Amino acid sequence: MVGRVKYDLAIVEPKLECGVDGLDFVRWVRASGLLGALPIVIYTRAADMVSVRAALALRPQNYLIKPYDDQAIYQEIGKLPHPRWHASLLVEEAAAAQTGGLALEEIRDERRRLADALGGMAAAWREQKEENLFQTRGDALITMARKAGAPGFAAHLSALANEAEWKLLDDDAGIERAQIAERLEHACAVLKALCGVPEDKQGAAVAEVDDGRMAREENDRRWWQSADCSAGPVISTAELMNNVAGMNACPVIESAADAFQMAVSANVASLDSISRLVARDPGLAVQILVSVNHLNREAIDPMDSPRAAVGWLGAARLQGLCRSMITVEARHFQPVTWERYWMFQVGVAHMSEFICSALEWGHLTPVAYTAGLIHDMGQLILLRLHPASYPAITNYVRNRRIARHEGERRYLGSSVREIGAEFLAAKRFPECYLNVIRWVDDPAGATDGMDIVGVVSLARYLCVKYQIGDGGECLDALPSDIHDTPAAQVLRGRVFPSFNWRGFMSQAHAKVLRLKNELRGKG
Repeated sequence: MVGRVKYDLAIVEPKLECGVDGLDFVRWVRASGLLGALPIVIYTRAADMVSVRAALALRPQNYLIKPYDDQAIYQEIGKLPHPRWHASLLVEEAAAAQTGGLALEEIRDERRRLADALGGMAAAWREQKEENLFQTRGDALITMARKAGAPGFAAHLSALANEAEWKLLDDDAGIERAQIAERLEHACAVLKALCGVPEDKQGAAVAEVDDGRMAREENDRRWWQSADCSAGPVISTAELMNNVAGMNACPVIESAADAFQMAVSANVASLDSISRLVARDPGLAVQILVSVNHLNREAIDPMDSPRAAVGWLGAARLQGLCRSMITVEARHFQPVTWERYWMFQVGVAHMSEFICSALEWGHLTPVAYTAGLIHDMGQLILLRLHPASYPAITNYVRNRRIARHEGERRYLGSSVREIGAEFLAAKRFPECYLNVIRWVDDPAGATDGMDIVGVVSLARYLCVKYQIGDGGECLDALPSDIHDTPAAQVLRGRVFPSFNWRGFMSQAHAKVLRLKNELRGKG
């Protein structure tokens, strides 16, 4: 397990059906010199004080009581530190290269050599009977770790060398020698997992393919970062729109797709857990609505509730949807993280509901949440077609302090609003959502549904202004006064003249503070 995946979070059930105690795994992790800082969430039905105290003694990030709730999982993911826990073990490649005065490929070579040296050291410990190998090789190995930008491994090796000094004097030196070898093998496996170094021939073949893909991605990233949009779009807008129109499904972030598949595969009698998951993910919500309205053509109006759509589709159709789902990788949301981008989308959804309530527009409340959740779905489409465009456009708009849709048009000749509208144009999709997706940046341009467009546009403004998550916008490009926003200019003429905007902003600020805590798992 350790040598195959780079983990950000472990969710552990202490009472496993196979009779294994999950807390033994947690104890092993905490005792590990390298994995000790891994964030762990205990998720169990055990609520008795003895179980809780035993778990809390192992310093988990949280102790959650079942039944399963995907919102709780999202909140725990949102709590993860930035940078991740393993940054203390291994410095990010670019930073390590800059600090050491090396090229990226040289840093990668240093780390591969370090992995080989750890494996060789482990084998030597098993073969030698008397010699303390740290006395002859330890300093060189620690120096190698530091040069490779692996301070956590250097500290681990130093501690292991100190232990070897006195442990090898015991009568059980043979046992201790084997334990030291195991810990070196473990360090080698962790390093390989963090660096993506293959462990076997099959892994080497996969890694060769991955290396080719990563090289193409790196070239693509460099191309987008160096692209000059001053003379016009850097790609063909017509070709982009043709590719968008040819897509049959809305992309979903890999982690959300995996959670959806797990929930569908659970074969539970109730679909509530699936409905909750869909209601909190923009890609899933769009795809569920696309699917249900494609199949349910006999209905006069397209279905606009993702929760109702889950029930209509049923377990069998949801299984089929899992097999046809297309995904995008969260790592492409740079310099923003997917967790913060997700918080922004859910924040806009909740704030859209709040605004409808504040304006006493009860007729819009049923669609306000979903409209806010999926308003930016064109970003997922673009991310699937051109992953490297997101960091390039984000850096561009922030460096030039312009609105994101302006930067998108300079790079692409269109914005993600038009991309989202193009994707849904040939699909039977609720018009209220289509209007929001198309006009949220310019609500005055909406020829229909201007009320809901203005609501979501204002919700987006508030989430950017008060920094609920991160939608990739430039904060400096926002109007400083709410009255100067396109949304307020539209809504002002649609509410009573006596409407208290100052009181509304005070309530909105209080709502934002509560919402931030809820989305971070502190509410």
